[in-house]
Amino acid sequence: MTGTAILKPGQYRRSEAIGKHRGPYDALTQVRPVSVFRDPNRDEVLDDGGFEETGLFGINIHRANPSRESVQVDKCSAGCQVIADPVEFDVFISLCRAAGQVWGNHFTYTPLEEADIV
Repeated sequence: MTGTAILKPGQYRRSEAIGKHRGPYDALTQVRPVSVFRDPNRDEVLDDGGFEETGLFGINIHRANPSRESVQVDKCSAGCQVIADPVEFDVFISLCRAAGQVWGNHFTYTPLEEADIV
């Protein structure tokens, strides 16, 4: 492995589709390339040793826990985008299913940095 993936902010058109996250439940799963920064020493700090890579890495949008809100995602979901509250995730995936029936099962994902929110 080349280091922990950190999703690069930007717009990834039609990069996600409803699929199974590690088998058991529906989530948005990566179906087209995205760009990530790699943290080779895995110290949770992207420093000078990091580099950018584009490809299919299994960067999914999923829940943290099926029954309770999580306060920490931890390393098992490095690179993925995780929704901490299972109720909020259920609402999110229901909206995705409804949108998929109208516009098809591809979703554009646009992660922002905190500084981009005005």
